[in-house]
Amino acid sequence: MRKKWHGLQDEEEKLRKRYLDIIFNNDVKEMIEKRAKFFSSIRNFLQNKKFMEVETPVLENTAGGAEARPFVTHYNAYDVDVYLRISPELWLKRLMVAGFTKVYEIGKVFRNEGADAEHLQDYMHFEFYSAYSDYNEGMKLVEEMYKFIAQETFGTLKFKIKGFDIDLGGKWKLKAD
Repeated sequence: MRKKWHGLQDEEEKLRKRYLDIIFNNDVKEMIEKRAKFFSSIRNFLQNKKFMEVETPVLENTAGGAEARPFVTHYNAYDVDVYLRISPELWLKRLMVAGFTKVYEIGKVFRNEGADAEHLQDYMHFEFYSAYSDYNEGMKLVEEMYKFIAQETFGTLKFKIKGFDIDLGGKWKLKAD
């Protein structure tokens, strides 16, 4: 007889009954809480930098924006095949052409390819664009953003993930440095 404090042992059961795994496994619960902090900190950081969050279509007439195999579905109302997006890239760039100079999106993307613990067919994706910036400004923004996100999510710039020691402190070196 399995005791509740031992948690779920069967890996398939953990995946099919995530709510039970969350109840029995504090690490899973903590991961979900950190994930919420992670996405909230991205939004806070970019909104403070005057970026606008947008939501672009998930169903597209043509697959584009990344090299990946799309999922195909059928839109019955128009009798046309459509694709689940593999990236919001093209829509975000169209918004920039329309005059929105700082945009970002956090949303689901879908890639009809192999799967493992690190690669799912659907996952949350974050992408941003800023007009009138060069790569130096972009790298500075990314460094500042990563540090902000880590501090908000983990409470420190030094932490451990999957056996790797991470230290985001200090000035980041460029490859050319």
